[in-house]
Amino acid sequence: RIVSQHQGWKTLNEIEPKGFLLWKSANSSKAPKTLNEYLNAFKTFLNWTVKIKAISSNPLSEVETAKTKGKETRLRRALTQDELMRLVNTAPEERALVYLAASYTGIRRSELAEITWSDVHLDCEFPHIKINASISKNSKDDTVPLHHDLVARLKAKKLTSTGSHVFEVPSRMHLYKKDLKAADIPYKDEKGRQADFHALRHTFATMLHANGANQAVAMKAMRHSDPKLTAVTYNDSDLLPVANAVSQLPSVISKPKKSSWTYVGTHIGTHVLGLERLLVSRDDSQDLRKNLDKDADSEAESRDLTQNDSSSHFSGNGSCGWIRTNDLVVNSHPLYR
Repeated sequence: RIVSQHQGWKTLNEIEPKGFLLWKSANSSKAPKTLNEYLNAFKTFLNWTVKIKAISSNPLSEVETAKTKGKETRLRRALTQDELMRLVNTAPEERALVYLAASYTGIRRSELAEITWSDVHLDCEFPHIKINASISKNSKDDTVPLHHDLVARLKAKKLTSTGSHVFEVPSRMHLYKKDLKAADIPYKDEKGRQADFHALRHTFATMLHANGANQAVAMKAMRHSDPKLTAVTYNDSDLLPVANAVSQLPSVISKPKKSSWTYVGTHIGTHVLGLERLLVSRDDSQDLRKNLDKDADSEAESRDLTQNDSSSHFSGNGSCGWIRTNDLVVNSHPLYR
């Protein structure tokens, strides 16, 4: 309606690409993402009119979307762990609970304001908040698991709560900015990125990635349908442990150092069900070898347990594990007595 009224379109046949581009030019102050949302909504409507045979083709099908890369009007960043800790510990109790919930669930500000105690389930095996379709941005029912810190805070709040709504979301953002200032957190960083309330949702996504959540899990937690939103838009790559991940890559230049772990074959798994990592001394490993020799089917199966040969294995059906040769076993199984 907004575009049509601006261009004076009254019938479907009057819609044409030039008119949409003129409206777009007149509204160039809007964010490229916003302009694209108008275009996508209009295209979707026209595709439907084609489907019901009201018109023969979509007149805006060839109109290109605006480029958004590098033209974002509102750049956000995630809070660091230290910043989030300061915010939660310095803000007034009611608002601190809101900030904690937003950072550890990714629930949007408008959704938090509508959650009632009937939506919060704290005493079940997996505490969670139910997001009803009526308040969800994607209009779908969903459940959001809760971190133990948030569960503890919510239980304490419930004991003294007299209203039906759980969170007292600040209606004015100057209170949030005031809390940021008290916690010594700049609203904008040196790159011009702001830490507004929605940045707490970015914080949630970034913490998930930084702590090893795979993409499918992160998408589900964020309630996203587009993986790019989870991996790129809401993920602050500046806070990811990239250097640590690179340092963990195996070396292909230097000769690997002699490992203190020794490969142990099948019969350990046969005698000690479920034990995958054993801690024994070098002397104990020699005694253990004698026990294994008794059950070996061939001389080839009986290997020196103290050798560092990661390719050695037994042909039996048992499991195998690693033995550290400089520690002692703490196990009451007869095999180690």
